[in-house]
Amino acid sequence: MAMQDNLGNGTVQAAAGDWMRRFAAGFRAAPRRTNLADAQARLFPVGTTNPQPTPRDQAMPAPLTRQAAPFDPSGARASEFDLIETELLAHRHVVMVGGSADQGLLDHTLWLQDHVADLQTAADLGAAAAMVAPLAADTGLMLVDMDALRADAVTLLQGFRDRYPDVAVVIGSRRFARNDFSCERALIADASLRLPARRIAFALAMSSAIHNNRVIRSR
Repeated sequence: MAMQDNLGNGTVQAAAGDWMRRFAAGFRAAPRRTNLADAQARLFPVGTTNPQPTPRDQAMPAPLTRQAAPFDPSGARASEFDLIETELLAHRHVVMVGGSADQGLLDHTLWLQDHVADLQTAADLGAAAAMVAPLAADTGLMLVDMDALRADAVTLLQGFRDRYPDVAVVIGSRRFARNDFSCERALIADASLRLPARRIAFALAMSSAIHNNRVIRSR
């Protein structure tokens, strides 16, 4: 039994040793040398051209960049877009009441003149009433700078609305916290605009006032 065990162990040890010798021989084998000409011939067969590397100092095209349009605080660039429906203003006779050209409603007069039937300015609501009196129904639009009017401007506006209900009214003030294009102040106006106003807010106020005025009169 002992003799068989020894023979068995000897056989296993001999087989293991032979395997280790073959494994080590693989690492001792000399690496295969690659002939550069053969490699190039395989990569670039006869009839093709070996491309030359691009020099590092070759001029590269400048990356394309999009230049942002300069910021225009007046909002004048907004006039390039359709801010308000043409038919809403084309037949409107606009009266601008009070204000100054310094960050007020008058900042937009040049743009407005190109979109309305005519534009007039009035020093107060009394003069404005005389201007809108001869107008046909649903053709008037009044823009009021509340900061330039007397303390009783609210009472005067209520009287104006009772007398000329079909004239859309936008009131503007630097004391307003925000724009209000709803019918919240329907007793005196159809839309409220916080001043100073950008062109897009100015256009939205007029559009809202015209639509709101029709809604208020239909109630």
